[in-house]
Amino acid sequence: MANVSDFIDGIAGVASGGTALDLEVVTGTLNATRHAGTLPALTAREHDVLALMPEGRSSSAIADQLVVTQVTAG
Repeated sequence: MANVSDFIDGIAGVASGGTALDLEVVTGTLNATRHAGTLPALTAREHDVLALMPEGRSSSAIADQLVVTQVTAG
């Protein structure tokens, strides 16, 4: 989290059923996966799920957005 207000917003989002992931963390994870030859590559769908996570969406909201089951999304 970049600053206190982002941190507080993250806590409020989690308290209301969302998630709190920093966009930098998700971006770093995606970049690391792309550059790590020993790790299996993420599918396009997994990239879609990861792209929605920093928006604070819950697994259920991501599943609804991508028209997949909640188990698949989260």
